[in-house]
Amino acid sequence: MAGKVKVSPEFRRLCMQFGRILGGEAELEDGPVCFVMRATRLRETILGRRTLSPLVRHQLFSFEALDRNGRALCLGETAVHQNQANRLIRNLQSRGITVTALHNHWLRENPRLMYVHWESIDNPIAFARKTRDAIAFLGSTDMGREVNPGQRFRRLCNQFSSILGGTEHEITRGPVCFVSRTRRFNASILGRRTNSPLVNYQLFSFESLDQSGRALCLGETALFQNQANRLIRNLQSRGITVTALHNHWLGENPRLMYIHWESIDRPAAFARKTKQSISFLG
Repeated sequence: MAGKVKVSPEFRRLCMQFGRILGGEAELEDGPVCFVMRATRLRETILGRRTLSPLVRHQLFSFEALDRNGRALCLGETAVHQNQANRLIRNLQSRGITVTALHNHWLRENPRLMYVHWESIDNPIAFARKTRDAIAFLGSTDMGREVNPGQRFRRLCNQFSSILGGTEHEITRGPVCFVSRTRRFNASILGRRTNSPLVNYQLFSFESLDQSGRALCLGETALFQNQANRLIRNLQSRGITVTALHNHWLGENPRLMYIHWESIDRPAAFARKTKQSISFLG
């Protein structure tokens, strides 16, 4: 978070400007990394449950590894409807930005979503402007209607985070319990060291809690290629649906893959199953 990371005044100013251009909240992460998140206006269901999870509808951007020429490793990703994907790809490529992935993250969502990821070595402000212009047709941001989650939901969220060992957790609008934790890979992208949350974080959420105590539960993590099939077996053996296995970036070293999963379950049970499944990752 901004108050905990020591950065130069120049980097801090750049980060705040980066966030303003992109229309999101800017945070400073260890690295240092400037990280910006904003929510789209997508109205989705997964497995028949309404979702406002940051794992589903948030747009994410970052820059880091700033050099003496003012150029940095810049990353971005967003969800889009299927009929918007190729327009966004053309918009990004026409501005000199490399599109690194187009794929699903979830199964049985309605309407169908695809995710586009992109990267560039660029001046962060130039990248932010190019990205803002490229995604403008997707519409404005929307954090959703504020909802009081209630004490039961708060207790469940605290328990969910505690089981998963989350480094951060919060209740976002929905309500959604959103948990993140950092896994360090010592990876580089395009020859630049990366600690971006877009690369390193493990993310989990639950929402749409029903009277029986079951909720829509989601998870995702980065991992090395040789770990992928073991994690898939671990999740499936515990009754969790694996929804995607793919890359997010190009030119990274070592090669990273990403796995996404979903379940309708009691949040604490899902958290325990997930913790057991991912424990071998370290």
